[in-house]
Amino acid sequence: MYYRVKDNFLLRGWKLLPFALYDSDSHKTHFFDQKTFLVILKCGGERDFEAKKLPPEDQHRLEKLLKRGIVEKMYRPRRLNKKQEYKFFPSRYMAQAQWSITGRCNYKCRHCFMSAPEAKFGELCFDEMKKIVNELKKCGIYNVSLTGGEPLVRNDFFEIVDELSKADINILSIYTNGSLITADLLKKIRSKNLRPKIHMSYDGKGFHDWIRGVEGAQEAVINAFKICQKMGFETTAQMCIHKKNKDVFCKTMLELAKLGCKRLKVSPAVSLGNWSKISSEYALSTKQVYDCYLEYIKQFFENKMPISLMLDGCFLCEKKSVRYSIPYTKHSNRVDYLQRSVCGHARNSLYISPDGNVLPCVVLSNTAFKNKFAKIPNTKLEEILNDSYYMKVIDYRLKDYFERNSECANCKHRFLCGGGCRGLAVANCGSNYFSKDLAACFFFKNRYHEKVKSVAETAIKKLNS
Repeated sequence: MYYRVKDNFLLRGWKLLPFALYDSDSHKTHFFDQKTFLVILKCGGERDFEAKKLPPEDQHRLEKLLKRGIVEKMYRPRRLNKKQEYKFFPSRYMAQAQWSITGRCNYKCRHCFMSAPEAKFGELCFDEMKKIVNELKKCGIYNVSLTGGEPLVRNDFFEIVDELSKADINILSIYTNGSLITADLLKKIRSKNLRPKIHMSYDGKGFHDWIRGVEGAQEAVINAFKICQKMGFETTAQMCIHKKNKDVFCKTMLELAKLGCKRLKVSPAVSLGNWSKISSEYALSTKQVYDCYLEYIKQFFENKMPISLMLDGCFLCEKKSVRYSIPYTKHSNRVDYLQRSVCGHARNSLYISPDGNVLPCVVLSNTAFKNKFAKIPNTKLEEILNDSYYMKVIDYRLKDYFERNSECANCKHRFLCGGGCRGLAVANCGSNYFSKDLAACFFFKNRYHEKVKSVAETAIKKLNS
């Protein structure tokens, strides 16, 4: 009997994480202990062996691999294909990259933290973009999301897509305002065996044109959702709430659901770039935002959960489900959580700005903190993902944060909150990575985690009665 790792699994390893399989179908990486990986290495499809002759522990490991659909039995030998052969990357592991391929935009959004279209970020030339693709490949980053600015304004957009495809890098999502989405564009994407999620902003029925700064923006994005729905592309949406549109959440949610949108994320604008100039007039206070969210939770359940919904860090619930969570709530009061990453997202996903800065997240791209980080292609990504300031920042643990922020270390909510979002904390203070996230702090100190539970449980009980 021959045992073979299935075609979609690639044997891979990274510095400190040398035993892994990358699933090219699901675009996920699975990590193993050394003993299990040695069993995987036996399953190369060329060696005839009887499983029962393996040590009992290895028999058990092989059985689990068969049940998980990682390994298959065969009666004839067939070696692994070239792509499946083990490859080790001498950099730290990173699951994906969010890449702003341009700072240019065809809209004039009032809340753009990049201050588009007047932003000075610009974009790198195509040759520099090719170098970045090569850097991603050399570090074993198999997934990217493309954003901007407006990524579709680049004349060489499909040339960049082709370079990513040649490097076996999958495009998870395209973040766009929707104005340039056409059936022909989606057909061309599909012809390249790609099916990225199309993520578009829809900032409130009747108010989208105002915040986008362009007449006809609402009609354009609705049309884009319809085209995606017809062409079979999954869509997700973002809604930025402010004083003008805070009362149209329900109408917006229901319209997006009819348009086939799978998920809606709602959040206030970050006070950077364009929004910082007008936030005093249009921004909601933190209390107003959270009170809006409590009402939105009621409306969500009253309308029978028509779409997956995320209200910033306050509430997350999947479509047609009554099982919800509070993303702000990070940990329980266990001391072992002190070794957890202060930002789990940054530890798995890097951000590349339009001018090549490698940052922990997109929010940092228009802050003074940005200048502390290296750029590619000036610096090799392998160097950035090893011994660098960037790696030091994303490797900080909760204990490191508490050592540098005594106020948070002495707070009774310290484990639940964990200091909140590092990107928003920096946006609030300008440069201190260890400052507290004011919004998360307000959430817990004013018992909104309890209020969310109370409102949600009451709504669910009413729904089930």
